[in-house]
Amino acid sequence: MLKNYKLMLIISTYFTVAAADCKLQISDFSFQNQQPFSSYAKGKWGYKANQFSLNSEQQQCATNPDWSRQRLLAAADYWIKQKLNYCHHHTPDFRTTDRQILKQQTTGDEFCANNLNLANNQFNGQQIRWNYSGVGNETITNWQNNKMWYGFDCSDFTAWLYNFGLGIFFTPSIYLQAGLIAVDDGRSPNMQRSAGNFQNGMAPGKLLCRDGSLEQNESCTSGYFSTIDKNGLKTIQLTDKDYAHLNAGDLMYVGATQHDFNGLANGQNIVTHAYMWTGKKIGNGINQVPISIIAPHKPYEQDSCKPQAGQWVIIDSTYQGPDYRAFCSYYSKNIWGVRRVIR
Repeated sequence: MLKNYKLMLIISTYFTVAAADCKLQISDFSFQNQQPFSSYAKGKWGYKANQFSLNSEQQQCATNPDWSRQRLLAAADYWIKQKLNYCHHHTPDFRTTDRQILKQQTTGDEFCANNLNLANNQFNGQQIRWNYSGVGNETITNWQNNKMWYGFDCSDFTAWLYNFGLGIFFTPSIYLQAGLIAVDDGRSPNMQRSAGNFQNGMAPGKLLCRDGSLEQNESCTSGYFSTIDKNGLKTIQLTDKDYAHLNAGDLMYVGATQHDFNGLANGQNIVTHAYMWTGKKIGNGINQVPISIIAPHKPYEQDSCKPQAGQWVIIDSTYQGPDYRAFCSYYSKNIWGVRRVIR
């Protein structure tokens, strides 16, 4: 009897220590920061990303889906705090070349956003990041001449988080990441054809059904998690009951035309944006995100997307770079589909 008790105590102690070690590993990126960020294979948008690996402890911890989701959120928080810009780059250490900077381009290869600050602070309306302090390295001069030229676009950021945080490597191309084969494919998951539906071999995970299950044989009995119906119209209204099926780390894709920012079905719903679900809401609770660190939105989203307590929080790179943002109408009305990687 005593031997059995001692054995149980040893096993219990082992798992307690293991759990404690995993907790410490959630926000530890020292091993990743020792690895090269870039593969040094040059693409149109700078150097392509290197595939990261986890240390032995992290590999064991990653077998737990809950740990992996917490790790993703920690990776996102780590990079949000770097205060990068929105750039057509694959990695955070690539600087837009002087040749491209001189072009003063507004889109295309190696582009970096030159948005004005929309925050209600002393720099409102000036070309500086919304949450810069104006002192030390966070001055207008340092932003315009240095930090402004580093950053991520939306789908490069979602791909980077999984790569840097978990060593899961997949395409940064937004339409391939969503599961499409052609960039101008106007279909959404509820508009699937009889075969070859959004399984391009490069998209991560599986598409999510509205009831929280994963698609089986390219089908969802409850319909796909999307606001776009089988006819390509945005008639599906999702609610908190639906959002309860989402997990932190789920990848979500916006289906809209270039001028379709009010959820109107006035053209093909091509995939235009990617972001990550946090499972958190704006607030001051233990598992909430303070409103003070929620980024403002682009000018055309400003009125409907003003952060408010109780709103869901998503993570994406747009406007002035990777940030926490309110899950407002621009996102909620234009859900093309959701992909679940951790399961």
